[in-house]
Amino acid sequence: MKIAFFQDNGLNESVAMLVLAANLRARGHVPRLFIEEDEPHLLREVQRFDADLLVLAIDIGGQHWGAGMVQRLTGALPTPLLVVGSWSTLCLEHVLALPSVSLIIPGECDIAIPALVDALLAKQPDLASVPGLVWRDAAGEVHRNAPPLFLQDLDAQPAPDLSLYDPYPYLQRFGVRRFVSGRGCVNRCTYCYNGGMATAMRSLGPYVRRKSPAAFVREIADTVARYPTEHVHMGDDLFTANLAWLKEFAPLYRRDVGIPFTCNGHPNTLSEAAVASLHLAGCHGVAVGIESGDEALRRRILDRALPNQEILEACQRVRQAGIMLATFNMLAMPGETLDQALATVRFNQEIGAQVPRVNFTFPLRGTPLTATALAEGHLTDADLVEFERQVAEGAVHLKPVYRSPDAPRLARLFYLFHAAILAGVSEKWLRRALELPIEAKPAMLAVLANEKRFFRIRWLPGLRMFQHAGHPALRTKNFNNFVP
Repeated sequence: MKIAFFQDNGLNESVAMLVLAANLRARGHVPRLFIEEDEPHLLREVQRFDADLLVLAIDIGGQHWGAGMVQRLTGALPTPLLVVGSWSTLCLEHVLALPSVSLIIPGECDIAIPALVDALLAKQPDLASVPGLVWRDAAGEVHRNAPPLFLQDLDAQPAPDLSLYDPYPYLQRFGVRRFVSGRGCVNRCTYCYNGGMATAMRSLGPYVRRKSPAAFVREIADTVARYPTEHVHMGDDLFTANLAWLKEFAPLYRRDVGIPFTCNGHPNTLSEAAVASLHLAGCHGVAVGIESGDEALRRRILDRALPNQEILEACQRVRQAGIMLATFNMLAMPGETLDQALATVRFNQEIGAQVPRVNFTFPLRGTPLTATALAEGHLTDADLVEFERQVAEGAVHLKPVYRSPDAPRLARLFYLFHAAILAGVSEKWLRRALELPIEAKPAMLAVLANEKRFFRIRWLPGLRMFQHAGHPALRTKNFNNFVP
C-alpha cells in the first residue's frame, strides 16, 4: 500500500512520523512525505503518487491549517484520509465536527496505523478491529475503538526513516539531525499539553518511556553514517531527566558518535554529576527553561516552585563545564507586568545566559494556562480563535496575545530582550528605551546568528532552510515525541 504523509513546512518535522514510516516500510508498504510549502502542485503530485491512504497530522495551534488541508484533500481526492496529531488527541470533538473526516487515531499510532492499513487491504475492511481508531460508518455514526496499551519496549522500534525527506534535498543537507530518546515528559507545565495527555491516557500504561542508552546511541551512529551530520540535537522535552541513564549514555556516545550535541535540561536535573556526564559525552549546549525571573509569577501561572537560587546554581554548573547555556523565557504571560518581565531580563543577565530565547506566551487549547487566562479575563474566546487563524495562515503578529495595560512596552521588550541581556543593559536605560514608540526588529538578526552558533549551523545550509521554511518563530509543530 502507498501511504502519503503531509507536513506544512520544512521546520515542522515529526520524529514520530519518521518512526511510523519506518514501521510501514518494514511491512512492505511505501510511505511518501509531501511538504505543502515546497509543493506548488500538491494535488497533482499526490495523484501521481497514487496513494491508497492519506495521513494528515494536525497539531493544536495548527488546526486551521489542518482543517483547510482536510477540505482541500477530501474535495479533490477519493482516497481515504486519516487524521492524527495532538489536535485529535486532546480536541477529538473538534475533529469530528469536520464532516468529511471519517478516520481518526488519537495519541500514539505505532500499533493503530499498521493495523488500519491491514484492515483497508482486506476485501471486507473490518474497522472495528483496529485498536484506537475512531471512525464514521456509511450512515455517519461515530464508533470509538478501545486504544492499545502504550509501547514499552522502545528498543524494538525501528529508527526514524530519514529517507522520507529525500524529495527535499535542503533538509538532507541541513547538517543538524534531531533524535528523541524517549516518549512522554515527567513535567506537567501549565503551558504544555503533556499533562493533559498523561491524564487522558493514564490507563494505557506508563506515560514516560525511554530507549536504552546503547540502542539510542546505535540509532544515532547508524543515521550519521548514512546522512551528512555536523550537529546532533536531542529533541526530548527533558533529556537530563534520569541521571543513571545519562551516565550510561555519555561514554557510549563519545566513543561511537562523538559529534557535538545540544539538548534540553531542567534546572533540578542539572546536578554536578549530570553536567559532568554531558561534558564527557561532548555536549555543546544545554537549553534550560527559566520562563520568568519573577518567582511569584512563575509559581502562580506556571506552577513552578523552584527558587531562583537553585536555578542560578544549576546554570553556573553548565557554564563552568564549558557548555553553552541557552535559556527559554516567556514574555507577556497572563497578568504579567512590565516590572515582572524586567525581572526576567535581570535574572538572565545574572546567570550569564549566552543564548537567551524569548517568545510571547501563546495559548494552546487544552492547557491549564489557557484555561486560567480565559477565566481571569486576560484572553477571550474570540482572541483565541483569531490567534489560531493567524497561526494557520502563517501571519502571526509577534505581539502580546494576552490583554495587558503594559502590552505596548512588552512588545518592544521582545525585540530588545536578547541584546539587553548580552550587552548587560541596565534596567534604567532599558526602561527609557521601552518608552520610545519603535520596534527594534533588526535586532532579531542577531538572535538568528546566535542560534546558528548554538546549533553549529553553517551559513549555506542555514540560508537554504530559511528560504524554504521561513523564520523559526513561525513554527507551529508541537514537538511531542510520540504523537505525529
